[in-house]
Amino acid sequence: MVALYSRVGSATLFDGAWRLRPIAERRTVWRGHRAHSIAVIIDLADGRSLGAVDNSRTGSTHWVVCRIEKAPSDGEDTNRPRLHLVDEPNEVPVYGTSLAFLLDAALDSGGDIEHLETGRLDELDRGIV
Repeated sequence: MVALYSRVGSATLFDGAWRLRPIAERRTVWRGHRAHSIAVIIDLADGRSLGAVDNSRTGSTHWVVCRIEKAPSDGEDTNRPRLHLVDEPNEVPVYGTSLAFLLDAALDSGGDIEHLETGRLDELDRGIV
């Protein structure tokens, strides 16, 4: 991630189907005490987003594709919108731990990464993936 942002910063791929968010636009979906948060870095043309799920317990990062939206305001003034996961965790595919591998496969397949699925977010939350 550091190398990607230090060299690219922001980009569109696959005729605009993927948009790497500038670091200032990166958003995090907080999912509660026992669930992993999702740092959204790429917007996809179909309304979904590619995000990083960091697991502090194992020190690993997994990549997921999910739908997010602004959460209703709770009255707190913040400089960033609160977001929530639209999809159920058992509907959110997990695509492994390597962003470089994921991007390489996406470049080879015109942005299609479905064949890389290794599990689902609910499994990741339970420590199965």
